[in-house]
Amino acid sequence: MKNTFDLSIGQRLAIGFGIVFAIIAAAFAIFYSWHASSAQAQQVYSERIAPLLSETAQLERATYRLAIAVRAVMIEPTEERAQAFWQDLEGARAALNALAGSEMESDGAQIFAQISPAAENYFDAAANIVRHRLAGDVSVEEEVALTAVRNVLFSRTAQFATLQEQKAEAALQQIATARERISQGLGVVALATGAILFVLAWITAGSIRKPARRLVRVAGALESGDWKPALELAPREGEAAASNDEMRRLANAFGSAAVALERREQRMLADGRIARAIGSTLESDEVAESVL
Repeated sequence: MKNTFDLSIGQRLAIGFGIVFAIIAAAFAIFYSWHASSAQAQQVYSERIAPLLSETAQLERATYRLAIAVRAVMIEPTEERAQAFWQDLEGARAALNALAGSEMESDGAQIFAQISPAAENYFDAAANIVRHRLAGDVSVEEEVALTAVRNVLFSRTAQFATLQEQKAEAALQQIATARERISQGLGVVALATGAILFVLAWITAGSIRKPARRLVRVAGALESGDWKPALELAPREGEAAASNDEMRRLANAFGSAAVALERREQRMLADGRIARAIGSTLESDEVAESVL
């Protein structure tokens, strides 16, 4: 009936459930960190990367429209087409200013530092060539130079867009990874919690079932008048009878009762022998010798 850890059933249950709750708390702390990482990546994507991609695309579209407007003026230098060009030029400058006012990281800022002057050069060159065409004075060299300036601008914007797309892919991958980890972690925690609860129930039931069966056998022997098996349950010499284990205390009670019964029987047997000795003779010496 010895319990290595002198714990009550309630204490064992409390320790077991405490372990379960500690595991759950640790798991949710990890889940929270994963969720925070995912939320941060999602915030960066939605508030910084996605706007930069959108504004870069707007600048590229505005630049294409401006290039088409320049070509239209070069083909037919009418007032209507010139007016369309100046509107497209204003739209392209607005797109550049919108991109310039966006929040960006240092690597993106370095590339944008090359985009801004390239865009301004192209806008100025486009405006000059349109003025010259309207005045009837345009050289082939100007058209070639304008094309070269435009290609530089497209190259810089493409480089900037590629950088943002890479960051967007990394952020989306981080979000997906965090969600996958949380999903898998929840399954692992559920399985671990179920396994721990099963082991806890099995150990608790075993710590009660085995002593209870022994106590039932001892109780049956006591009912039959045999208290010898119960004597084995009595506390050993130097062993504390007090215990936190309810089954242990119950076994000690059975053992103590058996010891009391044995002592009572010994006293009754001794009293009977004394009575027989007194009844067999009236000689005090013989009686004393028999009693001793």
